[in-house]
Amino acid sequence: MPTAFCNCGEIFAPTGAPAVCPRCAEVLPPAVVTAACRCGEVLVASLRYEGRWVGCPACRREVEMLVPVEGRLGPPVVRAEAGTTTSPWRWMLLLVLLPFLLLSGAGDDVEERLDRTLDRHPKAKRRWEETGSIEETLARIPGKKIDGAWLARDSALPWSFAFAAAVVFLGAFRLVVPRGRATWRQLLAVGTFTGTVGIFILLAFQVGAMFQTTLGAIIGIMYIAATHPGSGFWACMIGMTFGVGLCEELCKSTPLIWRFRRASGLDVRGAAAWGMASGIGFGISEGVHYATESYNGLAAGSLYLVRFLSCVPLHGAWAGTAAILLWQRQAEMADFDDWRAWIRSLFVALIGPMLLHALYNSLLHVERPVLATAVAAGSFTWFLWLYGRADRIEARA
Repeated sequence: MPTAFCNCGEIFAPTGAPAVCPRCAEVLPPAVVTAACRCGEVLVASLRYEGRWVGCPACRREVEMLVPVEGRLGPPVVRAEAGTTTSPWRWMLLLVLLPFLLLSGAGDDVEERLDRTLDRHPKAKRRWEETGSIEETLARIPGKKIDGAWLARDSALPWSFAFAAAVVFLGAFRLVVPRGRATWRQLLAVGTFTGTVGIFILLAFQVGAMFQTTLGAIIGIMYIAATHPGSGFWACMIGMTFGVGLCEELCKSTPLIWRFRRASGLDVRGAAAWGMASGIGFGISEGVHYATESYNGLAAGSLYLVRFLSCVPLHGAWAGTAAILLWQRQAEMADFDDWRAWIRSLFVALIGPMLLHALYNSLLHVERPVLATAVAAGSFTWFLWLYGRADRIEARA
């Protein structure tokens, strides 16, 4: 029989659900199992974890989850330390939209700049006509870049941008959205995982589209609809939602899915910090990929600014939103016995970020950068509002 702790000090065995204190008649939340680690960390979980040994998120010691009884452990404490509540300065994150706003109306005709450069370099032009390889063509142009391009094709400077973005945004999020029960070691591990292993998971989804399976065929069709130059807005939107949006948001949410399968003990701030770290890691890895494969030798400096200053935190906002929605459903995410209900809960948590991600990309696809900037602003606003609301609900609990 579980033991309930009331704020009035009464300790009793509930006779029904919900539990009602016999002294003050207060309705208590469902009973949980708890464990107190020697490092001071307090873990809480649902009753299905009673008797299990789990790893402490702070020091990695194995502790046993038990129903709290008098004399063993006091009332569970799931709030983070005092002074780590939501900062009103969190709305300053909207400043990362400035590159979008400043450059949304600026056009850049790369093909025109390429043609102008090739006209001055006959050998490079002949190579371009023979092979169509941008790598071999740029190798025959002095400086390995076309007119108006900022960096040479083989420049390694984007890696420095990646490091700077990691330091700046992890620090900025730390100031305006406290990390709660998450540790810096966890956030670094999450960001690194998603930026490396998570990218390979995403590639596995894409490679799966090459095989003759139903899932692979669906993924392949969605990616074609999302990326084909001739796709209209709605075709692109559908493809982006159930192709790019689904795969990328699922990739960024993988650390949270794994965490909630293990009775996480994370508060809402910790969950949001995990999500943002995962999104930042993904955004940085994607930025390096685009810079080295597509931008170097061709793009102006403004495109690097948008990619590393605006797109990286935007991925963090989408992943942070998904993390909060997953945190609200962590009881369902910890129970895989009913896998249909588990998938339904996961889809409900991811559908919002998926749609915003798809809408943003689709508007850029049809060359509506101002509307895409508005979607990015809405993404940040929803995340910050949702975070503040969840934090207040948890504080009252």
